[in-house]
Amino acid sequence: HKALTSGTLDGDFTFKFKIGFDGGGDGGGIGVFDTTDSSWSGFPSSYARMISVYMANGGDLYTGSHTGSGWNGSSSQLCNGNSGGTAQSLSSGDERWVTMTKSATEWNVKVYDDSARSNLVCDDTRSFTDGGTSMTGFNEVVLFTKWGNQSHDYDYDDIEISATTITQPFVPAVTYD
Repeated sequence: HKALTSGTLDGDFTFKFKIGFDGGGDGGGIGVFDTTDSSWSGFPSSYARMISVYMANGGDLYTGSHTGSGWNGSSSQLCNGNSGGTAQSLSSGDERWVTMTKSATEWNVKVYDDSARSNLVCDDTRSFTDGGTSMTGFNEVVLFTKWGNQSHDYDYDDIEISATTITQPFVPAVTYD
């Protein structure tokens, strides 16, 4: 895992990366985590506070967010059963370019099959069950495997996070006599 150089992600952010799939099992992925949360001490045997994109069922691309005590919205295969594109099932040699955007109450994952991010194959938005109140304080990017008895052969590259904080300018109170 790698600490963010600019503190924590507490508001809206965009997380981009490339994944190359060569083979593997269930539960390996990449995400942003709050390693100061008490749930981190049990990871990967138990879930920690995070938002991630991960592999399941030998090649299905999933997304999920977790509070550290429970799933915070749907954790399932990207674009499976919705109108946002094609369900993402990768085969050996496949590459995808992923853009995950987190806002106050939801997160969105866009998946492209080209490095220019011009051919969108999946666009999937999920809402946080708790309204997003627990989805702050992310301080590390983590490559993870959830279960020890699985084989994982994925490549990650071009990892980029950008965050925008909008702060209202201070306007002093005006007093009229």
